[in-house]
Amino acid sequence: MKTSTLKQRIYNKLTSEYFWFYGNDTLARLLFKKHLKATAGTVLNIGCGPTGFSLQRKGMRTISADFSFEACTIASAKSYSQQTQFVCCDAEALPFKKGCFDAVVALELFEHLEDDKSALKQIIACLKEGGILLFSVPAFQFLWGSHDRWNEHFRRYRKKDINRLTSQTCLFPLYRTYFKSGFVVPLYLFRKFKALFGFLKHSHDFVQIPSPLNTMLKHALTIEATIAQRFSLPLGVTLFSVLGKDGKSDQCDAEHE
Repeated sequence: MKTSTLKQRIYNKLTSEYFWFYGNDTLARLLFKKHLKATAGTVLNIGCGPTGFSLQRKGMRTISADFSFEACTIASAKSYSQQTQFVCCDAEALPFKKGCFDAVVALELFEHLEDDKSALKQIIACLKEGGILLFSVPAFQFLWGSHDRWNEHFRRYRKKDINRLTSQTCLFPLYRTYFKSGFVVPLYLFRKFKALFGFLKHSHDFVQIPSPLNTMLKHALTIEATIAQRFSLPLGVTLFSVLGKDGKSDQCDAEHE
């Protein structure tokens, strides 16, 4: 995630307990637990950011990586797990051996990359046969706003965009769902309001809210995440995908050449 030091510090100040991040982390952990069958191994968390998100699975060694040195420094200072190592690297030029990870997690990464296909090829190469890729991206271009520009996003995604991104690869879909369904209309109206009244063209949408409200929204998103892990939701502001790697695919062999 190619973001400035100031942005990383803003993310860190909000912490993973901020309802927006907490919801994504909760669903990611549920999907990871459901779809990764291995009981031990090595996981790459690419684009980890400064919040110190952890998969919290015993027996798993985690490599957390980010393009931002600031993000890696902050996250490593907050990590209490000896099973987690931090690496500063570019998602489009991963410094890892082929087939060395049992799973790759990429939360809110691909939208930051001009060439998301190049990063995907890098991820596929370092993923083991039978491994899984779990990722999330912001959904629907009609929700585009100043927050996306502030975050240096290149795009938002729909399911057909993910299909296009992953087509002609050795990845096959395991599960896909939209998330944060109740935020679609409020977020659309909020961003239209900002544009209408001339708010900064590059400004984030993170709003400091009272602790009781933050707690309530965390509970609501936890309930939705529990549902979304089992039943694919048709609408939301975030899109989650889980894919498996078919090492026997001819296309996979071509990607490794």
